Amino acid sequence: MKEVMPSNWTQTQGEHADDEIDLLQIASVLWGGKWIVLAFALLFGGAAWLYVDHYVTPLFTARAVVSLENREESVVDLQSVTTGVSNSSASIATEIEVLRSRSLAQQLIDDMGLSDDPRFNPNMTREGPGLSDDAARDIMVDRVLSRVSVSNVRSSYAFQLQAVTPDPQLSADLVNSLADLYTEDQIRWKAEATQRATSWLSERVEQLQIELEAAESAFKAFSANTTLVSAEALEAYNLRIKETRARILELEAQKNRLETQLARAESAADPSDPPSGEVGPDQSSEALDDVRAQIAQIETRIAAFSRSLSDQEAQYEVQSSDLVRFQQLERELEAARAIYTYFLTRLKETSVQQGIQQPDSRVLSYAPVPRNPSSPNKRRTLALGIILGLATGAGLVLLREMVTKNFRTVEELERLSGRPVFGQIPLIPGKTREDTLKYLKTNATSAQTEAIRNLRTSVLMSNIDHPPQVIMCTSALPGEGKSTLSIALGQNMASLGKKVLLIEGDARRQIFGAFGLKGDVGGLSDVLVDGKPVDEVIVAVPDLGLDLLAAGKLSTNSSDAFSSDRFRDMMRALRETYDFILIDSPPVLLVSDARLLAKHADATLLVVQWNSTSHQQVREALRQFDVAGQRIDGFALNRIDTRKMKKYGYGKDYGGYGYYRSGYYS
Repeated sequence: MKEVMPSNWTQTQGEHADDEIDLLQIASVLWGGKWIVLAFALLFGGAAWLYVDHYVTPLFTARAVVSLENREESVVDLQSVTTGVSNSSASIATEIEVLRSRSLAQQLIDDMGLSDDPRFNPNMTREGPGLSDDAARDIMVDRVLSRVSVSNVRSSYAFQLQAVTPDPQLSADLVNSLADLYTEDQIRWKAEATQRATSWLSERVEQLQIELEAAESAFKAFSANTTLVSAEALEAYNLRIKETRARILELEAQKNRLETQLARAESAADPSDPPSGEVGPDQSSEALDDVRAQIAQIETRIAAFSRSLSDQEAQYEVQSSDLVRFQQLERELEAARAIYTYFLTRLKETSVQQGIQQPDSRVLSYAPVPRNPSSPNKRRTLALGIILGLATGAGLVLLREMVTKNFRTVEELERLSGRPVFGQIPLIPGKTREDTLKYLKTNATSAQTEAIRNLRTSVLMSNIDHPPQVIMCTSALPGEGKSTLSIALGQNMASLGKKVLLIEGDARRQIFGAFGLKGDVGGLSDVLVDGKPVDEVIVAVPDLGLDLLAAGKLSTNSSDAFSSDRFRDMMRALRETYDFILIDSPPVLLVSDARLLAKHADATLLVVQWNSTSHQQVREALRQFDVAGQRIDGFALNRIDTRKMKKYGYGKDYGGYGYYRSGYYS
């Protein structure tokens, strides 16, 4: 009896969840679906070509280049009324907006007569009442701006003007006219600014001339009616005033000294006062009178100097005031003359500039009439369509591969089940089941026959110490080739000279009759129900070289029969008689017979049909065996279609059944 171990389906699946993407496998899958990918590429490419050739209006792009000019021709050294465009990024951005402005677009409409073009004027294609002039004008401007674009050429002071329309001539005319209007607009703007400046300067010069004449008249009148002295004479006059003041102060000091002496002398002459020692008692009154006379004389002189000082100060004040007024009028006259002269000069310069205005830009290159449409780009569109088709086809092929939950490779089956795959059996040719057996018998060197030998070897070597004697073949569902494989495996074992018994365990379907294998003397039902000796119901099949124990007709439930003691005893007896016993059991997912029969088998082989048996079916089969305490020892990937496996990109995965069979199999 074999050792029972639980299935590790979930564990194995989790262990490989993070496996790296196999790029070679993806490439193989894509190669297998190459016709699908190619079909989508042709479909999308054809659709793209049809679209651009019949449904898309060709558009023609014309380009002109305009550059900013920071160099001006200096005909005369005159200061311009308007400043040129600077080279700053803000100025460049401003000029781009000027080129995109609605005002310039309106000038373009008038210059080219686009109001008479139905492609721009909505009233020419509108049914019913037309739009107002302003509304139609706005729409025309919008249509012009939608067809024209402006961009700054990288790292330069040049602008690229671009127009895209269905008419190549119109595209060229739009950008060329716009470039000319832009430069003309700059000249016109400068001319208007110069004209405005000239008008203003003319009015200002006339006003300044009147002011200058008034200043000159005031200056002349004041000079004629006033006797003026120079600033130096006035300064000398001021010096004499200071000297007079100093003289008065000196006389007053002298007077004060004499008065002090007189007072002391008079005090000394008083008998009640003590003698001072300065005016002796022998001084006479004549001395005192002399002092008084000196004081009177000094006072007279002080009075005379004071009167003279007053006259001098009054005269100085008058002369000083006249001089200040004179200097003020003189300055006003000079200022008026300077301002008048400056504005008169600017007026003359501005008048001269009216005829020599230069634009701040120039047209570097006019747009030629485009010969080929710029849109749609047929080659690029076709390439994009083909690429999109390739991507779509590849995506569908990969998606089909991802959603396909059927087994196609040994690696996939072993990885998701945790069990070995003992054999890979190619699809055996034959219209009937009997034809398949004849093919294996008559084609001993075919790939199918060699696959059966490999399966036999793998099963027998699955346990070197105790090679399995009783081998049960089952499947998840009917129609997966387990019965054919059981018969073929038994035939192959018999070819080793071993005594082999084939038991038809699927008593419900009894499919062996379709292979021409019939038990005319009874079957398994006679042994298990009626107690008939097993050797009486076993028949020899000379064509296969083995013995057959057919199912017979069970009158009771087969599950009860397989779990009976009679079946157990029968299997023990058969082990003593035969070298190998092969049991063809019913499908696992339909009835419980397979789990009951597995108790008596040394090895259980689950047949999985290539590209048919799903992951879920194998998972459920493993689970049912685990619940029953039994184990599936390995798998046989059956009915491999070698042509289709190349389509799916697995041609090399099957070794001799794929690319490398030449020289080994017939």
